[in-house]
Amino acid sequence: YDDLYAPYDFAICRSDMEVKAEKDSIVADFIPFYSFDSVSPKDFISSYCNLFDKINNEIAWNDKSSQVTSANISDLRTEIDNRLSDIYEKGVILPVYEKEYTKAGKKIRLIKNEVSRLEFIDDFYTVDEAKNEIFKIYNRNNKVYAADSLLGFPIRNMIEKTNFDANIKINSDLNESYLTNSCDAVSPMVGMVHKGDLIIPKGKVVDDKAIQILDSLKLQYENSSTKTNFWLVELGVTIVFLILFVVIFIYMWMFNKKNVWGLRENLFFMAQMLLLFLVVYLVFSFADVSINVIPFVLIPLLLVTFMEFHVSFLIYFITIFVVSFFAASRFEFVFIQTITGLVGMFSLRSTSKRQQIFVSMLVVFATYALLHTGFSLMRMGTFSQQELYEYISYGISSALLLLYLPFVFIYEKVFGFISGFTLMELCDTNNPALRELSEKAPGTFQHSVMLSNMVESIVRELGGNALLARTGALYHDIGKSYSPEYFIENQNGGKNIHDNLSYEESASKIIAHITNGVEMAKKYKLPVQIVDFIEQHHGTSMTRYFYNSWINENPGQTPDVTKFQYGGPKPQSLELVAMMMADAVEAASRTLKAYSPESISKLVNGIVDSQFKDGQYDEVDITMKQIGKAKAILIAKIENIYHSRIEYPELNGKSEQ
Repeated sequence: YDDLYAPYDFAICRSDMEVKAEKDSIVADFIPFYSFDSVSPKDFISSYCNLFDKINNEIAWNDKSSQVTSANISDLRTEIDNRLSDIYEKGVILPVYEKEYTKAGKKIRLIKNEVSRLEFIDDFYTVDEAKNEIFKIYNRNNKVYAADSLLGFPIRNMIEKTNFDANIKINSDLNESYLTNSCDAVSPMVGMVHKGDLIIPKGKVVDDKAIQILDSLKLQYENSSTKTNFWLVELGVTIVFLILFVVIFIYMWMFNKKNVWGLRENLFFMAQMLLLFLVVYLVFSFADVSINVIPFVLIPLLLVTFMEFHVSFLIYFITIFVVSFFAASRFEFVFIQTITGLVGMFSLRSTSKRQQIFVSMLVVFATYALLHTGFSLMRMGTFSQQELYEYISYGISSALLLLYLPFVFIYEKVFGFISGFTLMELCDTNNPALRELSEKAPGTFQHSVMLSNMVESIVRELGGNALLARTGALYHDIGKSYSPEYFIENQNGGKNIHDNLSYEESASKIIAHITNGVEMAKKYKLPVQIVDFIEQHHGTSMTRYFYNSWINENPGQTPDVTKFQYGGPKPQSLELVAMMMADAVEAASRTLKAYSPESISKLVNGIVDSQFKDGQYDEVDITMKQIGKAKAILIAKIENIYHSRIEYPELNGKSEQ
């Protein structure tokens, strides 16, 4: 920056911490005020001595106490009266606690005759010490003590039970007023800067004093700005942030037209951003720790778990860009957090294994440490104590990535997403829905298992979510558990049940496995992503066997297409298109009379091309190249399933001998 000159006169403000420290010092060093009471002790001494007269009058002198006369008691009373006058003249103070005086010297300001003087607490009597002085006089008078003992110690008991008054008492009102006025008098200013003064020359290191002057200039500007300027500043902030969010939505609209991107997804990434902004604000405003302790990398890890990589990175980058307004070194902060976030996303290669998060933690910390080391050497050529402390901050940030697992669970429940952890649990064939399918429709279960391997291979090659495709394939036909006998793979030979039904009835029985499957999915509380495989794996296609049979038997008539057509919808994702392809091909491959590369290739190409021409792939952004890859994988898979086997030779008669 160029040389900075003061645009106008302004005061140099002290920081809130400095002002508070001075006020705390005033309170800590404060010597409290005490008031001296010279009136009330006279009443106390008079009433106290009257007790001796009362005892003297009540004692019935007898032979046992003949050596002690009433005059002896009167003399004791007079001696105590004089001693009490001396004690109260010096002063009797109540017990004093540490909070009421400074630890150095136990001093007080004693107000006596409207004059305040500095005194030491130890120079006065306490109430216990005053009572002990009276006991000393009593104990020295042997005659009175002996007689008192014979009479049951009435005098001693009177001295013990009497509560001594204090005539030096703390003046709370004056102390509070004095402290309030002293603290209010602490100046928030430490000097002035005049218009035209050079604040910081170009190239000078900005030290603490310069920062104090800059903060004072900022405060002066904000306080002197008009209401119009305030709203202009707010407008500027709004424009900057609005542009950032508009960029995100334009990107979604341009590059994700074919993806389902609705309110749920928008709320998810907005919640991610706002939650991070809130945490950063709270840490920055109320915690005396480095901003680097916040686990920023947790955001891209959560985003990439439920969204595509390029979308997750864009949202994360813009979020870090906004957060950088709180950082001391914006470029360094954005660079380190962006690169580390990318590395963290790369390291989370599988969201189906929980131990992967520990690998990501180590990778993230190593990246933080290397980047911080590089910037430290670039900036200073060495390491300061503060630079070393940042490694601890980065370590805490990396350790907090353990929050990934509970957050994944929460987001699945709140937003209806599905993670690799849940998909792995659903792939377990001991899942109640799959176990019911294997028991009631074993043929369909084997078909589903075989299909899951085929679909997973296709989707992995095409770049989709292979684990989701595998899981969805396992559940796509669970509706056949309701009436397994209507499906050829569950029939054990013999008479076909459809022989006794009309083509319309047979078609309705076959189509019903979709609605039955959805009902069963609700029963077992399967995620909506799995329900999509049940609803969409046939799209809006026809039950071709029964539809063609009806046409052949009713030439010239127009069939009711709705009775032979699945309700859809058409596949909405790459995984569901692969599911539709593989399901039709695997089922049709069972009908081939001869399994040869030519027959299998003809079957696969015919089925996939038929689905494509029927418009079943219209809702998905899939290319002809991807369709070609899917065909090749299906052909290879079918060939592997039905590969030719070597015919084992029989033993001839001669060999047997």
